[in-house]
Amino acid sequence: MAQKKVQGFKLGKPENLTTSAIEKGRAIRVENAKTHKANVQAKELATLYRNVGMTYQAIADKLSQSHYLTRRGKLFDRKAIYRLLH
Repeated sequence: MAQKKVQGFKLGKPENLTTSAIEKGRAIRVENAKTHKANVQAKELATLYRNVGMTYQAIADKLSQSHYLTRRGKLFDRKAIYRLLH
């Protein structure tokens, strides 16, 4: 594919990228994030930790120490914890 791009070929079909297609993709990503096992487990713990008064950063640090990873294999950060809980 990289060689085709260098040669000047246009890849993909921009006409397929409609507003409804973009929204459908977004809805699928949101649903995948909500139902993935790693996120479900992390959300349960984050909810418990938040109820005892821990900050988002403290929760992210605690999950990292416990080797919890996001759906994409990354460490949780405070913004990810915020998104999980809201």
